[in-house]
Amino acid sequence: MTERPVKVRFRAARVKDDPVPAADIIKGSPKARTFLLYDEDGGRYACGIWHCSPGTFDWTFGVDEFVYFLEGDARIRYEGGRTIRVKGGEAAHFPPGRVRWTITRTVKKVFVARS
Repeated sequence: MTERPVKVRFRAARVKDDPVPAADIIKGSPKARTFLLYDEDGGRYACGIWHCSPGTFDWTFGVDEFVYFLEGDARIRYEGGRTIRVKGGEAAHFPPGRVRWTITRTVKKVFVARS
């Protein structure tokens, strides 16, 4: 099967509400929005754009994810205690696992997730 290439201008991407489950919110009112550029096999491979406003919430990375933060500032702490801080202009890799996001400045990132 041949796929057609797809592109989007970051600032023109029509992100849609993709709420953080209320039960996972620890502090604040984080509002998440996503633009899915490509999704294969129910999320086994996906890429797109994600925005989230400040707040603290728990999240489970079910697959490996590579990210590039265009804007924002966040601390991501894994259950085992390892914490990384990622901000605009930086890239990171997140292995599967349960984490706690603390976003201090609205995050706008590009992501590629795969299992």
